[in-house]
Amino acid sequence: MSDPSAKPAPSLKKKNPLLKYTLQGQAAKLEEMAIEQKPLLGSFCLTGQGTVLCAPPNAGKTLITLAMLIEAIETGRIAGSDVFYVDADDTTQGVADKVRVLDEYGVHVVAEGYQGFKARLLTSAIEEMIREGTANGKLLILDTFKKFTQPMSKSETSGFTEVIRRFVLAGGTLLSLAHTNKHTDANGKNVFAGVSDIIDDLDCAYVIDVQDGRDGKRIAQLTNKKRRGNVPDKVAYAYSPEPELSYIARLTSVHETDGYDGGADDVLDYKTQDNEILQALALSIHHGGERGKMEIVRSIADHDKVSKRRVLKLLEKYVGEDPDKHFWQYVVRARGLHVFELIRPIDDLTDMLSSPGGPDESQNSVFSFQGDPR
Repeated sequence: MSDPSAKPAPSLKKKNPLLKYTLQGQAAKLEEMAIEQKPLLGSFCLTGQGTVLCAPPNAGKTLITLAMLIEAIETGRIAGSDVFYVDADDTTQGVADKVRVLDEYGVHVVAEGYQGFKARLLTSAIEEMIREGTANGKLLILDTFKKFTQPMSKSETSGFTEVIRRFVLAGGTLLSLAHTNKHTDANGKNVFAGVSDIIDDLDCAYVIDVQDGRDGKRIAQLTNKKRRGNVPDKVAYAYSPEPELSYIARLTSVHETDGYDGGADDVLDYKTQDNEILQALALSIHHGGERGKMEIVRSIADHDKVSKRRVLKLLEKYVGEDPDKHFWQYVVRARGLHVFELIRPIDDLTDMLSSPGGPDESQNSVFSFQGDPR
């Protein structure tokens, strides 16, 4: 009878081909590499996951994504320098708009046809990030999925999602924007366009349906189709679709809503004078530390019950380096974040803005505002 305590012969261990892949004894290293899954972009995209956001054209998927990205940077969830927005489905003006906005936050924009980049080069770049250990802590936003693989091809899609999976396992986070099918389901809801492997192989998937809200707002409702983690079943965002808006103004209009009303800019106090808003802006910049543009705008608009567009207009009007014309300037802080800094003493500014005459006559025009700035 054999001794049950006896160890198997070494030769038997060597014959097991799986031994070279075992993680035995690697717990400490794995724990060090593990990424805590917590909200990164809004509540729908978690760190350490691969997420796909599907919507029909012009539904606001890019707008919502970038608005939530800026919020994440401003609130310290991620550094702008750790984000790569890969724009492979845009016009030249669209690329320029996004670079102008995202430069303020230190975000890297990589675009098709610029600096020698082609969409087909992305997979090898991700492979290099994994191999060189530079994927950890990075966020990749792909716009849109179909530019990097063929979503209707099972073999191509499986190969690409396998690379995404290894990128996530290496400590990265990925959000891919994708299109829905031209045909809706039996309930009139949008459905994902592509083979099921895309949703099956990623951690989380949302589909966007759009409806009109009050006062011309557009409501984008995100409905969850796949999850591995604590994300909501549904979340809705409202934004202004007005074509004459600047891109930063449209980004500023994005806010989470209950899906029924237009939200933050519906009820506005037009009796609030511009100099009151400017005082609030000056105090916010003076006391606020490293706060980005959109964070300041949201805070003042919410506190003073005025439109974010109006606050943004005043904030941008008085930014510059000439103390005779401007109140604050842009400065670059750590992580590449652009923040505001007063160029006049706070006491001088508040005294001027609170005096009956307000600022000098060369600046009076902006203070005469009485109506809806829209």
